[in-house]
Amino acid sequence: EEYGDIIISPHHDSKSTIAKSAWDGFMWIRHHCKSAVFAAKADPDEVIFLGNLINYLSHVPRVRFYGGNYREFVMKARKEGDILVYFPSDYPYVTKVSYVSGALVILSLDIIDYLIVGAKYEPFFGRSTDDFMIGAVLNRVGIYPYRINLPNCTLLELTTDPNNSYEDYIRVSNQVVVYHGMKREKQLAEALDVFGSRVFIPTGC
Repeated sequence: EEYGDIIISPHHDSKSTIAKSAWDGFMWIRHHCKSAVFAAKADPDEVIFLGNLINYLSHVPRVRFYGGNYREFVMKARKEGDILVYFPSDYPYVTKVSYVSGALVILSLDIIDYLIVGAKYEPFFGRSTDDFMIGAVLNRVGIYPYRINLPNCTLLELTTDPNNSYEDYIRVSNQVVVYHGMKREKQLAEALDVFGSRVFIPTGC
């Protein structure tokens, strides 16, 4: 309301339509953010340390960049007893996908067109997911997650890490870019209160 820059997707707010909402965002970025260098998709249950993020981005390429926490997934037909139910039992393909986790997906702006056009050629979008579907579309045109090992820099740290706890946010590393997994508003507010200006200042990455 203050800045007039909140975009609301017309799709029903549910996990099953998350990919449609993400692609709505990509369409908006393509039309309204032409002067930007990078775009990102982030989950709402996390804190992004912007100072560390900007420092991280100063070390990566500005074109064909697809970055975040590296993962792999095999898209295949669901079998009886499977816990993950992203694809139907008659899905005809087996495809290994290199992608980055949905907590933070960073893209150079030139990649947005690949995602919008490439989605038209993807035969099936997995249910309740957007992160490995982004990878599936980009892998088709030879774009894979950019892997960089920066000393003293941790791209993603989870609240489930045994070294951290909700009760003591001060224990979160100075080297982290994204601290992820606070599912309740109270937890997120407490974390932001503890982190304070540290969110905006490079502290290690």
